[in-house]
Amino acid sequence: MPYSRIPRFRLFQSKIGWIGIDVGSAVIKAVQLERTAGGVRIAGSAIIPQNAKSLIGDGGDAVGQALRSALVRNSSFRGRDAAFALPMSVTELRSFNLPSADDDELRSMLMQELEGHSEEPTEFDYWRTESSTRTSNAASQVSVLSVDSEPATRAATQLASAGLRCQVLDGLHFAIARAVQLAAPDDDAPIAAVDWGSSTGTFILVRNGRPIFTRLLRDCSFTRLVGLGQRQLKTSAEQFESMLRQHGCRHLLQLTSDENGKPTLTTNNEQVAVGQQLMQPLRMLVDELGRTLSYLRMQMSDRFPKRMMLFGAGATIAELAPFLAGQLNFPCDAWSLPRRRADAGQPDALFGAAAALSALAWE
Repeated sequence: MPYSRIPRFRLFQSKIGWIGIDVGSAVIKAVQLERTAGGVRIAGSAIIPQNAKSLIGDGGDAVGQALRSALVRNSSFRGRDAAFALPMSVTELRSFNLPSADDDELRSMLMQELEGHSEEPTEFDYWRTESSTRTSNAASQVSVLSVDSEPATRAATQLASAGLRCQVLDGLHFAIARAVQLAAPDDDAPIAAVDWGSSTGTFILVRNGRPIFTRLLRDCSFTRLVGLGQRQLKTSAEQFESMLRQHGCRHLLQLTSDENGKPTLTTNNEQVAVGQQLMQPLRMLVDELGRTLSYLRMQMSDRFPKRMMLFGAGATIAELAPFLAGQLNFPCDAWSLPRRRADAGQPDALFGAAAALSALAWE
């Protein structure tokens, strides 16, 4: 977690960020950022066909070797310092109401609370909700993200076998919150981040680079969507994902936003087929996002977000952002840095968390 990083004195800061490793439930994503006169950009990126289960299991150093090979093949990566995050599916998010205290006392109380929930040693970090106060008569509402020490250590060992020096184990909620700030560095208004990942969907309300509200989106798994679609259309998972990136919501947008106010059917059979497979999963996603926004509007109106950013595998679905914007009547875009890559082989939204991990080199 970020607090465990060893402080180091620097006479200057490198233009090159660390290698950010976003360990997902399906694949591992690596990114290295670079500071230029025109702003921060992605200097190198890679997707490694390994996952969290392999990384934290007892399968030897196969993941480390695969990661090493990927970094060697991509000459854009430089240096060995790295920061990594594990997927939300292997971490646990809890909320506690504790007596108001300074950070050291609060951390001590949280350690005691976590020891009562798990017999295993635990790594954790926490943040106070913005509604919390620090007066002597008030309680602090605190969100805690934790992971068992053993799988975290296994992951760090695998990354070390790839030749990397792991400086930070970060929480994915924190990484996504900082990614929002990377994409909108001058915007201090609350922004909603939606990470539609392989195993789970997560809504994170972000202000000034910090998460202030988090909610899991029920039954919103990108892997489940792909599994259902490939079976219905009799394709491989890779083929269906390619169809999602090519066609995505284009057929659904035609049905909902024709210029003449009437439905217009495309003659592209593949586009229609993909749209049909998306209808039910997207209906569930829209319902979950709608309920979340309604809750924030009623209960946290002073922190209601001004717009939404999409992250993760689900964000690669073609035209998902305009579809959600139309359904929710709410501004929505896929995550990207202000300075985009001209030669990007994969959508930036896949690499948001890894980019934020790379940027920890400058904090």
